[in-house]
Amino acid sequence: AVVSTQSTGVQETQSVEGAREVARFFQNLGDYGSAIQFLVVSKRNEEAFALAEEHNQMSQYADIIGDDATHEDYLAIARHYESRGKPLQCGVYYNKAKEYGKALHYLIKVPPNEVEDALDVAIEVVGEAHKDTLTHQLIDYLMGEIDGVPKAARYLFNLYMSLKQYREAARTAIIIAKEDQTCGSYRAGHDVL
Repeated sequence: AVVSTQSTGVQETQSVEGAREVARFFQNLGDYGSAIQFLVVSKRNEEAFALAEEHNQMSQYADIIGDDATHEDYLAIARHYESRGKPLQCGVYYNKAKEYGKALHYLIKVPPNEVEDALDVAIEVVGEAHKDTLTHQLIDYLMGEIDGVPKAARYLFNLYMSLKQYREAARTAIIIAKEDQTCGSYRAGHDVL
């Protein structure tokens, strides 16, 4: 179980050395999640990363560093997931590192059970990148030109909205509404419009 840093007072006092000692204590106990947490508090991210990698605690490490990590921290996490063959997580952390091309590359290679989560991140990637090549690559993927499986039109709608291409989003919404009406889902079709 991860120990709250607030309950120990480490976070309030910012006692880096104390946090480091507590990290050693938890490491000796085999509580690697807590050890990683206290290593991060003591500003020893490289040690925390190595411990997370060694004891299969990378998602814990990534959660602990959150949005306050450095570019290098995010790259290290992305490379870790890349070496483990986890394209969704790899894409997420390449995106946080602002390596948009690499992020999209991995996000469109996820297994079928992760496609929905990957597409949400991929749309975010393309929206932040503002690069036509990435936009076209994602559109090709959504249309099924890359893997032969067309994706739900709502993803194309979301992409156009994130790019602030409202005219294209409106056209896509009309197509979605017509498809819903054709299937007898008049309420869903009306809601889209």
